[in-house]
Amino acid sequence: MKQLAHYHDDDEVPVANGFLFADGTVFAVDAVAIRALPLSLPIRRDAAARLDEAAPWTSTTAVAAAVDADAGLIAVAGEGGMGADGFVALCELRGRALKWLLFLDCCNPFEAVEFAPGRIVASNNLRERWSIPIDARGAIEVASLRGR
Repeated sequence: MKQLAHYHDDDEVPVANGFLFADGTVFAVDAVAIRALPLSLPIRRDAAARLDEAAPWTSTTAVAAAVDADAGLIAVAGEGGMGADGFVALCELRGRALKWLLFLDCCNPFEAVEFAPGRIVASNNLRERWSIPIDARGAIEVASLRGR
């Protein structure tokens, strides 16, 4: 089975809505394509699954990165190959060993990313702010940036 142990710019990633870990564990995120904002998307740690060997993979294009040198982490964000998808990868700064990769097929491409206390904040081309917990627990908070 294809592995995802590191993320380097423009790698292929599995198409799975949720947090993907290097060992093949997937925590689903209940994402929907049409939604009202603000929105809280629960991270389904209680329903951990294994990445299906038959899962399709898609190309990615990294368009933004942020570094937390004190924590030794880099966050990379961008778009997948399907058009309405986006991803955020959290990696160790040295060697890019993957902590997790969040892939969503309904979020649109991410254009900016930054670290905030306990979270990674990514903004997409719909002017939405996605606040993602670094520990992949709790929920992803989505809010509109329109009018700011």
